[in-house]
This record gives sequence, structure tokens and C-alpha cells, in this order.
Amino acid sequence: YKVVPNPTALYGLNVPVLYYYFELYNVLSGVKGDGYQINVNVLDNNQNKVPEVKEKKFIRNKLYNSVVEVGTVNVNMLPTGIYYLDVVVSELDGSLLAESRRKFFIYNPSVPPKVDTSLIMSELIGIDEKDLDEEFSKAVYISTQEEKNMYSKLMGVEAKRRFIGLFWARRGGIEFRKKYLDRVEQANEKFTTRFLPGWRTDRGRVYIIYGPPDEVERYPYSENMKPYEIWHYYNLQGGVIFVFGDRTGFGSYELLHSTLVGEVKNEQWMYLLMQR
Repeated sequence: YKVVPNPTALYGLNVPVLYYYFELYNVLSGVKGDGYQINVNVLDNNQNKVPEVKEKKFIRNKLYNSVVEVGTVNVNMLPTGIYYLDVVVSELDGSLLAESRRKFFIYNPSVPPKVDTSLIMSELIGIDEKDLDEEFSKAVYISTQEEKNMYSKLMGVEAKRRFIGLFWARRGGIEFRKKYLDRVEQANEKFTTRFLPGWRTDRGRVYIIYGPPDEVERYPYSENMKPYEIWHYYNLQGGVIFVFGDRTGFGSYELLHSTLVGEVKNEQWMYLLMQR
């Protein structure tokens, strides 16, 4: 067989068929019975079988120690999203022998998504490609790496508009988009420096993701300390803080410490601000 890889793993509109190729080894010693079965499925991003693609099931006799399997899956009926090709090899009684799973992406604007995008799409009509790119770049704090990869492979304004419409629809639609982009603008007004727009600063990121803080303690320059701020969020994980410090003296406040799980944690943050 001649194997031509698809390194982007992007299928759908122009590539409606997924071709797979895999090899099995140590079949004679690894399989206990006289034969084995192979199941090939397509899973969605939640690891569930998609009903649009029928499971492929093969029964093989145990004849060779190594085996090559090739096949195809028609994916032109799948809506845009992230999927997995799942291959399971098992004994005839169902006992698992081996499993392999590979991620791939579908861009298929002709198939209606499983969420309603009609309202959000009406908001995106008339937005040009440059502004769509900028909007998606500002959504960096809530987009997954897979979504970023998919967007980078899209060509043309219509493809990007549909993708962004689906992106916002999955997160709450028009109201969520407005709230998020409003916070971006507020971050630009409050935190822009000579080096970065406000939304790209540490304070901007925290503001956009978690909203305005409930209380802010501001500490200016002192004889011993560089300026810093402590943001309080009383209703987030039972009450958390974010500490930002201006270590350079140019108004570029960095996130030095937070008590929120998953954020930067440094109990010794004050040492970073001491005047030397």
C-alpha cells in the first residue's frame, strides 16, 4: 500500500474520507484463542461514539504474527469539531488485547452543528476576516489548544465566521460573547502599557477571565518596596487573592502570586518587590 499522511489531521469539507493504517505485532503469542476481533469507531470530544459513523467490526483468524490493517471512514456527515479514531483489538470473548486512539479534526460548514448558532451568526455578519482573526486572538484565555490549531488551518472569511460562531455558541452565545469582549475593552482602558494592550497584560487576563475584583488594595512605591496591588475575589473558591507587582518601574504589573488553584503561587512574592 502507498500511505500518504495527512499531517494536519483536518478532514471534512475538502477531505471527506479518513484513511487509516495500523499494524499488529506478536499476534501468535498474544492472542489466546484461534482468532481475534477488531473494532473501529469514531468518538466525539467527550469520548462517546458518534451515531453518524457506523462501527466497523472485523473477525480475523490467528494466522500470522504480524498483520497490517487498512480501511476508510466516511466523515462527511460529521459536524465541525474534535474527534478521535478509536481502534480496539480483543479476544473473541471480548477481552481487551490492545487499544489505540488518535485525534483528528472536522471542518464541515455544510453540516449543521449540534448547537444553535443562528443568533450568534447574525452578530458576525459583516465582520471582515482581519477583525475575525483579532476577535479569536482575544479569546485566547478561553479557547483550547485544539481550537487554536483548527482555526489556524482555516482559509477564508466564511470558514472563520462559521467557526467563531460555533465557538461562541458552545460557550453561551451572544450574551457570553458580549460579556467577554466588553471585559476585553475594559481591560484595554484600565491596563494598557507602553508595551502591551491591556487585554494581553497579567491584570487584563485575570480581569477578563474572572471579572472585576471585589476589592483592590493598592500600594505605591515605598522606601523598601516597589508598587503592587492585591485583588480580592470573595466569591471565587471561597475567597482568593491575586498579587500583581511592578518590578520594572514602567507600570507593567506582573502576576506574582495567587491563592486560586491553577494560578501562579509564590508565598515569598514580597521578596520579588524589595528595593535593592
